[in-house]
Amino acid sequence: MSNEEAIASVVRAYARCIHEQEEGPFRELWCQNSTCTLISITTAYVGIDAIWHDFIGKLAQIYSTITLVEEKLSIVCLTDDVAVVTFGYHTECERRETGEPYGIAGIETQVLVREDGTWRIAHVHYSK
Repeated sequence: MSNEEAIASVVRAYARCIHEQEEGPFRELWCQNSTCTLISITTAYVGIDAIWHDFIGKLAQIYSTITLVEEKLSIVCLTDDVAVVTFGYHTECERRETGEPYGIAGIETQVLVREDGTWRIAHVHYSK
């Protein structure tokens, strides 16, 4: 599998984990050897615990379903072990309290690093 294919599969797995809300597979996607970060539209989260509990956990409280759809994936390998991924995204969600549909759209950036031969997410940044 090429670097680009492996990296794209991490991005797809990330979107799937947000939809399925499974903590173990989600945590496996992130760097194990350094501090991970995620910047949402309004807040910065530092560390996988904060990302899982404070970001993903809050989303799960608000929405009964969350689908993250990536569009026009662009992968730039900066070195053999660091890549930057950018793509347009939109979400298809259902509000837990009312059942009404909700979504946002924007641009997402992910920085991936290769740890022990496996591509993992080091940083995610959502822009609207």
